[in-house]
Amino acid sequence: MTRWETYQSAGMLPSTGQDYWLEYPWGEIGALASMQDLGEDACTDYRHSGKWLLYFPMEQLDAKWKAACEHFEAGNFLHVHHMRIGTWRENPNAPPGKRCMVLFVDSSDPVTIMKAGLSIVKRMKYMACCFYKTNEQSKLSQDPSAKKFLYYIRPECHNAQPEWILQRFFSKIVREQEAN
Repeated sequence: MTRWETYQSAGMLPSTGQDYWLEYPWGEIGALASMQDLGEDACTDYRHSGKWLLYFPMEQLDAKWKAACEHFEAGNFLHVHHMRIGTWRENPNAPPGKRCMVLFVDSSDPVTIMKAGLSIVKRMKYMACCFYKTNEQSKLSQDPSAKKFLYYIRPECHNAQPEWILQRFFSKIVREQEAN
């Protein structure tokens, strides 16, 4: 039985999960150690970690979660070490009627982050703008003056090279990071 089949038989689907989030892979050694936005006991160095955010309507959650789990198991998501998805339970931070799928990438290298994002949007056939935010941005999310995301991938850029996207839309950010 595959991990997905085990989760399915245990009722661990977004449509039936009892927590606000489902994690994948569940119980993986070291997976929670780099998910720095999960609590006070977590690591506090937020410079090298973040996540790509995808939003799906409730009726697509189970199918999209299954696809994401299969791609993750097959190694199709570059540099992604862990995922989670919102469940049927109301989340005031998600757009109305949608839930967020979170794909964690631990890197401060813009090209690595962009390659990860492109591998995600292509495999998931995600045709909306996809956003990457650092864990530091998550920590500061209650501050109205804080920047909400670092990078994004527009649907028309899914076949572009990561370097081109960074140069075209984020050259100032990349220069700032290189200076630090």
